[in-house]
Amino acid sequence: MDSHLTPILSDFALLAYTGAKLPSDGFSIVDPLDKSTAKADMVMEVAGTRHLLIGTTLGLAPDQPVSLVPEPDNQYDPAAIHVCAGDRCVGYVNRLQAETVGYWLDARTVSASVYRMNGTLDNPKLFIFMSVRPKNEKMAA
Repeated sequence: MDSHLTPILSDFALLAYTGAKLPSDGFSIVDPLDKSTAKADMVMEVAGTRHLLIGTTLGLAPDQPVSLVPEPDNQYDPAAIHVCAGDRCVGYVNRLQAETVGYWLDARTVSASVYRMNGTLDNPKLFIFMSVRPKNEKMAA
């Protein structure tokens, strides 16, 4: 690789990029994901939980299955994907990742479950574990 094509980042590049914000300030770096990925395991934060779960935990527990439900009629984002626990929407896949997750839902076998729930009753945070596999590969129980 030519050195003139490699960006040179200082020790302060992340500080400049984030504006000195911390994750607790609502800042995060989001992996946009790669559609061509055939097999992946990841933990992702569910967006919107502070609006949908405020004041409640809904009794969500680690390893509880959740479903990922595309919402093509969403007026704000046709690529939106609900994260549902039972029959209740508890948040959304981050909009920067929704298009790829939607593709995976069509082209791969995807399962998801509660990884952990933390934060406060006023600002709950929900994290899910998502497993992506090729359609013809069996997933472990």
